[in-house]
Amino acid sequence: MTINLFDNITPELDVSSTVSRINDTAVIRGTFKPPIQGDFTFVITGNLLIGTIQIGPRIYKTDHIGNGRLRLVELDSDNMPRD
Repeated sequence: MTINLFDNITPELDVSSTVSRINDTAVIRGTFKPPIQGDFTFVITGNLLIGTIQIGPRIYKTDHIGNGRLRLVELDSDNMPRD
């Protein structure tokens, strides 16, 4: 499976975990196949997908903007809480 993140960048996903719930929700986790280094977590409920993507040191989240469309937003990792 591939996703189109940016112009001319279509990383291939390596799904490592899927969990489905009775309430029509699925969680999909995995990494990107080389040469891309990073991981992703997607939550799908009904026809809505939300998720986070890390590619190298950069972190992104998806925002649902309506009509089945998503916007990919880069997060400022310097302002995120530490583990």
